Amino acid sequence: GAGRYEWGFTDRFEFDLEFGYLRPRERTGGVPTVSAQGADDTMLGVRYRLLREASAPITLTTGPQVILPTASRRNGLGPGEASYAWDLGVARDFGGPFFTVASVNVSATPDVPDPAPGSTRRFDLTALEWGVALGVRPLERDTPVGSHHDIHLYLELAGTRSEEIDIGGRQRNTEILLAPGIRYGFLTRRKVLSELGVTFPIGLNR
Repeated sequence: GAGRYEWGFTDRFEFDLEFGYLRPRERTGGVPTVSAQGADDTMLGVRYRLLREASAPITLTTGPQVILPTASRRNGLGPGEASYAWDLGVARDFGGPFFTVASVNVSATPDVPDPAPGSTRRFDLTALEWGVALGVRPLERDTPVGSHHDIHLYLELAGTRSEEIDIGGRQRNTEILLAPGIRYGFLTRRKVLSELGVTFPIGLNR
């Protein structure tokens, strides 16, 4: 589970907070090999809107992020070190029910210790994450008191190329996912937007 909070200082500048709870479970040959739970790392970031669709073909936002090591390294939920990232987001609304969004995020986690017993090695790890989504709004409705309901259906293609520490040193992993999802949004008359959604990722590679 994950939560995200966005607060706009102005119509171009916003603060982002992202947090979550992890409960991974893995089995190999029917035998449980991983079972842990706990808080995820916490992301703090700011974004600035360089372009908006009122005067440009797309909306373009970008900004830095800091990922705080709130996930347990002992339980294998995180690297146990702070990470630094830069985020770039692009969106296009076609004026009807259809819209598209895309993002690229590059991060670095310096000086991560090797978890192997007795090892004194430390590694600098990097990650590249990207995603492209096509969305449709099958339902949008205003209420008599000035609030607004909407439902979004979307199909996302996403990928990650990341580094982690494994037996023998640093290992690079590549994941590609196809993720259909649905999201419900409620906008109050004071322009506070709350959204709740679920997605169903399907792995496309090994």
